[in-house]
Amino acid sequence: MAAQIVRPSHAATQERGFLASIFGRFTGSFAEYRRFNRTRNELDSLTDRELADIGLNRADIDNVAWRCAHRR
Repeated sequence: MAAQIVRPSHAATQERGFLASIFGRFTGSFAEYRRFNRTRNELDSLTDRELADIGLNRADIDNVAWRCAHRR
């Protein structure tokens, strides 16, 4: 007896694609959140003098960390 091939329904395929897109957004957002925190903590650990040496001040830290997290 030959094996029968069962194809997923169109609705099942759409649902799988939807779930994959949600999961992709979640993991992307989580990666951005981690990149933001890591960058912010690194810059925050520098002294004011070290920040000045790279052209930043304490007020710039969040903006730089956000741009790094979002790759802008």
